[in-house]
Amino acid sequence: MSTGLTSEEVFNTRFVEALRSTSALWSENKDYVSVEPLRTGRGGSKKPDIIINDYSNPPLIIETSFDARDADKDAVEKLKHHLKHSYHKTYAAVALHIPAVFRYTSDHSIPEVLLDGAEVGYSVHRKTKNGGGALAGKRFREGDNLRPQGIIASPRAPLR
Repeated sequence: MSTGLTSEEVFNTRFVEALRSTSALWSENKDYVSVEPLRTGRGGSKKPDIIINDYSNPPLIIETSFDARDADKDAVEKLKHHLKHSYHKTYAAVALHIPAVFRYTSDHSIPEVLLDGAEVGYSVHRKTKNGGGALAGKRFREGDNLRPQGIIASPRAPLR
């Protein structure tokens, strides 16, 4: 039973549950879609909030926040860091704005609400052609009805 407001860390855990439920491969291999514990303090964590790496496509970083600007900033920073410090070729990061309604959603019902088509705001950030840094992507407004499986359904296809 949940008491109080839903934290970003709880949302991330439930979001990963929803993502895993969209793929038999991910359900069987839980480490393919992983969530990092939230780290606070000076510098924060260098690791992404969520990373999808099932070895069939390049890894995908997902940064979440109740503040869209923070999600964007974190997605760009984590993509740049991951490009420099990982042997996996990572080309994109998604900044996911967690709608305020999820602060008041029972933590156990979050996966169901997401899979039923909850509306979230997001932007996609990608590696630049010259290999240096990351390029801010297009912001999509809340109401574009991003379903969790929509993030990964076609990781190489443009989103609109």
